[in-house]
Amino acid sequence: MKEFQNFESEEKRFLKNLFKRIFSKVLKVSLLLLLFLGIGLIIYLVYFRTNKIEILVETPPEVLAGEKVSLKAKVINKSYFSLKNASLSLILPEKATSAEFEEEKTIKKTLGEIKKGEEKETEFSFRLFGSPHKIQILKLVLNWEKPGFKINFKKEKKVEIEISEPIVSLDFFTPKEVLPETEFSFSLKYQNNSEKYLEDLAIKLLLPENLKIIESSPEIKGNLFLVKEISPFEIGKINLKAKYSAIISEKREIPLKAEIAFLKGNKSILIEEKEGKINLVPPPLALAIEPSFDKNKPLSLGETLHFKIFYQNNTQITLKDLVLKTKLNSHLFDFETLVSEGEFNLKNKEITWTASLKDSLKALSPHQKDFVEFEIALKKEFLPRSEKDFNQIIEIESEITTPTVPYYLQAKKLISKAKISFKLQTKTELSCKILFYDAPSKILNQGPFPPKVNQTTNFTVHWEITNYFNDLKDVEVKTFLPQNVTYSGVFKTNTNIAPIYNERTKEFVWRLEKIEKGAGILKEKPYLIFQIALTPSPPQIGKFATLSNETTLSATDSFTLTEIYSACSKITSGDLWKYDPQIAAGEGEVER
Repeated sequence: MKEFQNFESEEKRFLKNLFKRIFSKVLKVSLLLLLFLGIGLIIYLVYFRTNKIEILVETPPEVLAGEKVSLKAKVINKSYFSLKNASLSLILPEKATSAEFEEEKTIKKTLGEIKKGEEKETEFSFRLFGSPHKIQILKLVLNWEKPGFKINFKKEKKVEIEISEPIVSLDFFTPKEVLPETEFSFSLKYQNNSEKYLEDLAIKLLLPENLKIIESSPEIKGNLFLVKEISPFEIGKINLKAKYSAIISEKREIPLKAEIAFLKGNKSILIEEKEGKINLVPPPLALAIEPSFDKNKPLSLGETLHFKIFYQNNTQITLKDLVLKTKLNSHLFDFETLVSEGEFNLKNKEITWTASLKDSLKALSPHQKDFVEFEIALKKEFLPRSEKDFNQIIEIESEITTPTVPYYLQAKKLISKAKISFKLQTKTELSCKILFYDAPSKILNQGPFPPKVNQTTNFTVHWEITNYFNDLKDVEVKTFLPQNVTYSGVFKTNTNIAPIYNERTKEFVWRLEKIEKGAGILKEKPYLIFQIALTPSPPQIGKFATLSNETTLSATDSFTLTEIYSACSKITSGDLWKYDPQIAAGEGEVER
């Protein structure tokens, strides 16, 4: 029993000693942990706390969209250490650029070392864009390193700037109501809202397809107007005349949109976009002329044209005894080809439809729509005789009337008019011929004819261009010389433009900047005569040698801005009898 008690006391002593050792170790660890936490707190308070580093900002509270803005920033170091390799970056919002219109969103300034108690200033320039009264948020980021630490530290500051209005504003001024198929006027005002001269601005009009600009003052090219310079607070205006082509049966809003932007090199930086509208109201009696082809394309001689003329009653009453007349305003129409159910008066060049020819013209119910149609061709041939025959406009005018008038309109009759016009595309002919006996050109052709193997024979190639109705620009006549044919280098022309020959590819090109309308008819036609040399090879014996491959002419019609093409087929030594009376048909085969 005594031994058992001794054993129990030994066990208690062991457990007490074990507990003391564990407690001692836990206490040491806890004290060490508290020590490290204390040291860390001291380091944080002394070294890492950034509220001792201040970023002060000076900037206007509001700016104009697109205006060059300056932001002044000051870094004050009130900490207990120097800021090594310090830099301050300005991070711009999405709708912003640098002052020079660069798209980078971060502008970085190097500050170097900022010593304890030192202040450093820097300045950022940029441009903000966006809607008026919108607040743009920018961010300043200060980065630095601390002595003894290989860590990059940073502090951020947000900057809020409100956009008051665009640097250049736009405003539409439109009439209260507009009738379709009727010319109307509206304007677009632009104003410099800043105290600075502005340069290189572009105003772009974005209009519906059916709304066509007829004229503008100042002139707009396409849908773009360039503003080279505008003075501080200056107001400019673009006056426009337009027409909306469509038949409508109820009131409709037609959207307008314009954009103004800075032009910098190949970039366009949007300043503002402005929306407007036109209130389109249906006329009591609507009328529209619709061709069966693209109304924007120019016409060519000999072309057959088909038109439908739509009319619609937009009143609440039945319109009676309507008369529809269409005048064909061009001497280029071939009136013998006219196909129509209407009555045609050749003297007035006018087609008339009445109630006896069309039931809906006798009584047109409320909101009823109907049409008449006709077909006519342009003359196949027409030779201009004077300047008035150039730059031809082919025009069709229609008018519909009725004695029935709604009570709320103060008129004796209802009348509606419509007009459509087309430009005539020029006609251009390229003439090509080749001669052996060619004394009039005063170019001496030598060698045997018929041509012989391994002997050289010269020929002269003649190109002539006839151009009828409109000026041509960027004219190019081109061919590739055939096998065994070379250019001798001798040429004559009345244009002072020399041809270009590429010996490696055998391409022969004649380029003219312009050919006037009426060339070859009322004026001298441009021509080129050049000499070639044929040296036949044995496989050509008993055959006609090709002297010229296909020749093509390409150009741009300056009036219609369409591409013009003409071509000549290849010419062989067996074709010379067509151009030279001294050569008989069948002559020209290559001999031994």
